Amino acid sequence: PVITGDEVHIWRIDLSDLANVTTELLDLLSTDERQRADKFHFEKDRSRFIIRRSMLRIILGEYLNVPSAELSFKYTNFDKPALTSDTQICFNASSSNRVGIVAVTLNARIGIDIELVDAQFPKLEIAERYFSRDEVRAIHDLQPELQTAAFFDCWTKKEAFVKAVGDGMSHPLPNLVISSEKPDSFSINATSRETNGWCITSFIPEQDFIASIAYEGGQRSYSYFCWPAL
Repeated sequence: PVITGDEVHIWRIDLSDLANVTTELLDLLSTDERQRADKFHFEKDRSRFIIRRSMLRIILGEYLNVPSAELSFKYTNFDKPALTSDTQICFNASSSNRVGIVAVTLNARIGIDIELVDAQFPKLEIAERYFSRDEVRAIHDLQPELQTAAFFDCWTKKEAFVKAVGDGMSHPLPNLVISSEKPDSFSINATSRETNGWCITSFIPEQDFIASIAYEGGQRSYSYFCWPAL
């Protein structure tokens, strides 16, 4: 793939389709990644970690024309990976259930989050803890059948942003207010960081899932890819 400075590439990965090649994919991982894989208690979780990291390596290796196993990563204090090589490539990855997703762009911090839209998830309880009062009120005011989608739309946008800036869950999520009037933008109150120049939006990668992406700079065009190809 070839990417320009005004593009964001989004890759969807079906983790279940690759479960039978986990042993081969393990050879692509570094020593520390293999050690992380071995810490998973359940084989299913270990397998999905191996698939996610190897697919990330394969995708980034294609952009850089570098063998996947030769890529090297560094990490922020909150475990956000970045390439150690001097490159314009910026990326972020997420997964939920059987679907993985990778976002790639140039010269801009970027974050992505995907969630399975689960109607049984305790959305109102979690919203009370991590959302602003206005956001909680807006969800409460919706019809019950609309509350789940609204919650996950808001949640993934918050997650995408904090992953982009590298703060993880240390960021004060109740202060990060997603604008209901402008669904593709957000604001933060005066007690938090300045966010001018950021773009954030959500999309449906496939049925029963929702994802959001956040990145610095003006609006960029999006291209979508699947692995394995459908």
